[in-house]
Amino acid sequence: MPAGLQQISLHNSYIKHYSYNIEAASVNKPQIQPPPATAVGTPYIVPTGGLALSVVLGVTALAAASMPLALLAFTVWYMQQVMMQGWELWLTVVDFWSLAWSDLARLTGIGVQALFALLLLRQLAVPPKRDHAWLPVLPLDQPIFHQLSSRVAASLRIRPPKVIAVDATAGIEAKTDNVFLTLLGRGLRVKVGMSLVVGLTERQLAGLMAHEMAFYKGFHGATSGRIIRGVENWFRRRRREDPWNDRLWEEVAWGGRLRRLLMWCIWGASTLASLPRKLCDWLAQLISAPGMRMQVEFADRCGAALAGSDAYAEAISMQGRLNLAWQSLEDDLIVHPEAEELPDNLPLLLARQLLTDEVPELGQTTRTHRVWQALPDRQRADLVRSWAMAGAWQCENSKEAPAVFKDFHEQARRATMFFYQNDLHLLIPHLRFVTVEETIYDRRRATGGLEEPKRYFKGLAHPDRSCCGIAESLCAGGETDVLKLELVDCRHYINQHCHQMTALLNDWAKTWRMVRELESAHTLKKAGLHVHRHQFAAFTVADLQEDIERQRAIMDSLESQLRSFEGKLETRMACCLELLSREDPKTLPPKLKRVRATLPHWVLIYEALGLNLPIFRELLTSFGAFQALGATVTGRIESASYVTTVQMIIPRVIMLMQNLVASLSQYPYPFVNRKSAREERLTLDGYLSVDLKELFTLFPPEGSLMLPTGGDRRLLIHERARRLVAIVAPFMDRYIQLYHQSFAWVTRAMQMAEWHFADPMQGAVTETGVDDEREAMQERETYDPSWLTSTVPVPDPETNGRRTTLLLAR
Repeated sequence: MPAGLQQISLHNSYIKHYSYNIEAASVNKPQIQPPPATAVGTPYIVPTGGLALSVVLGVTALAAASMPLALLAFTVWYMQQVMMQGWELWLTVVDFWSLAWSDLARLTGIGVQALFALLLLRQLAVPPKRDHAWLPVLPLDQPIFHQLSSRVAASLRIRPPKVIAVDATAGIEAKTDNVFLTLLGRGLRVKVGMSLVVGLTERQLAGLMAHEMAFYKGFHGATSGRIIRGVENWFRRRRREDPWNDRLWEEVAWGGRLRRLLMWCIWGASTLASLPRKLCDWLAQLISAPGMRMQVEFADRCGAALAGSDAYAEAISMQGRLNLAWQSLEDDLIVHPEAEELPDNLPLLLARQLLTDEVPELGQTTRTHRVWQALPDRQRADLVRSWAMAGAWQCENSKEAPAVFKDFHEQARRATMFFYQNDLHLLIPHLRFVTVEETIYDRRRATGGLEEPKRYFKGLAHPDRSCCGIAESLCAGGETDVLKLELVDCRHYINQHCHQMTALLNDWAKTWRMVRELESAHTLKKAGLHVHRHQFAAFTVADLQEDIERQRAIMDSLESQLRSFEGKLETRMACCLELLSREDPKTLPPKLKRVRATLPHWVLIYEALGLNLPIFRELLTSFGAFQALGATVTGRIESASYVTTVQMIIPRVIMLMQNLVASLSQYPYPFVNRKSAREERLTLDGYLSVDLKELFTLFPPEGSLMLPTGGDRRLLIHERARRLVAIVAPFMDRYIQLYHQSFAWVTRAMQMAEWHFADPMQGAVTETGVDDEREAMQERETYDPSWLTSTVPVPDPETNGRRTTLLLAR
């Protein structure tokens, strides 16, 4: 054995517990200096009540295991009775060589009973569902994580886990392959969800691992508990995972009439035959409830004794919240697999939601423990706090759990791809993977209330672009007849060129999406991290930078072409708003009058936010690249350029925020009750975020993020990054939500005004003579589309309702 490997073996005595070939796994790997031995000085946990728990679980396991045996015995007895009746009927027919009507009735009854017996036998033979695959981590890849698990196992006085694995979920689980290994205390496997790790500290993670391993602690009902859970899983698979009943329901719903009638009969017979199984299942649950609840409480005592009551209670609450968030995220991924664009780091996505308080709170009856007999999460947490245990774990309370992983973001991305391939059975090469911020932005845009603009503009108004301040020349002034004529002209032009504009918008949207993805990949490559998205895996930093410049040049060329089309949309908007503003309120319908009352406020918001959309797009691009680094989640990053890259990208995000806020500070927020508002003027930037002043204290004076001397640079960067996301992410959420809301409101007013002043039902009649009328008005020099200045009166809160002028076009 080489000298380097001998040194690793000497320093890592706990590696002997793993079935792992060090020489075979260390080929072409850099030698890693391992941590010191783990079992030395580890405090032992001695919970109380072990003998009573073992006795109760032993009796419970015998009673619960008798339920499947009772169901099997009932099935065999019933089949024996049916066979005996059939044999008696056969002997009767053979003796008399005749078949009477009474024999036919007996034969029909025996046939029904035989079908019932076969259905009883069939539900015993339902194939069990295969377990999801685990992604194992090796001691040389994650030495500190293995050290953590070994310390927890030593605290419980059990053997270290044979296999330690991770996945992308928010759960934690310990299991053995069979009951025999549990009886011998061997073969323990522990799986930790990476999405759970992002919300815990190291102490809390150790407490949850102690909770799971305590289920397999000897002389405390480990084997009995394993038998009880095996019985429950046996009944659960036959209750929930029966593909035969699902196929019957499909035939009932889509088959022919005769076939549906036959399937209904078979389904009714199958339901009737499942009654004995349901009775045994109910009895097994009733019998096992007290013992399993005691075992869960014992496991909670182990976790609290190791981590402390307060830390472990917080871990229970956080685990429940993250489980709820993960279930919602998993449902979205399963229901919408055709999106072909998936987040490349699910744990980082949940960390972002946790940081911005998007993770749901626990209800009074919410139970996320994998043992259904456990108390609800809130009651468990309150019970743990009442024990007031100090905890024996020796570490800093504030040290985050991702710090025990080397290259946590790399491991999280691997677990995400493993989840897509093995749990969702997706073909990885056929998908495109986007960053966390891209996923959040798409979700914001999907729920932004853009149905009104999409329906009115027929998809010609892109949600990431604004129809405000784009047109070079507008025409929304002059007489009312001229405005109506220009409105019809814009509508005619849009209908004629809509296909060309749609193609340009699609190309622009795809190019901008590519720019954002390339920026994120470029940042990851620059930080020394591997890009798991296959579309960029082979590119270097220089190749990515060149591709970014090329895609931005394409965006600039598309921008000039789109302006000519979007100018017509803005002209149409200006005509509608001008007609609505100059009309006498007495002649307007009541509904349109109510819309007009608040329309100036919404126009003000729409103009302020729409004119700053280019800066917002750049902010989204830079912030998405920053989120791809995952700097808000600590971890041992081996790349030396990681901290430098994070340190350089934070000032870019802050500078864009400064430019955006400086522009928004010039616009007042119009929906303010002056009697209850603050004395100072509330502007749009203050409405969108109240923490901007704190953010700007991080702005570097010399172009890079200046850190104070002394201390760990990684921890300082981590704290700055967390605070940056906590301020910028909610600001972006409120910005895009308010913009979409104002755009929808203005579009609704435009649609109502257009229907009132230029009814589309009369469009065909109006457009037939529009060319002749336009030529006549041009001869009289009364129709000039170049002198549009659309003015909309807006009440200014600072002038107590005095009418001011808001220009839609600049």
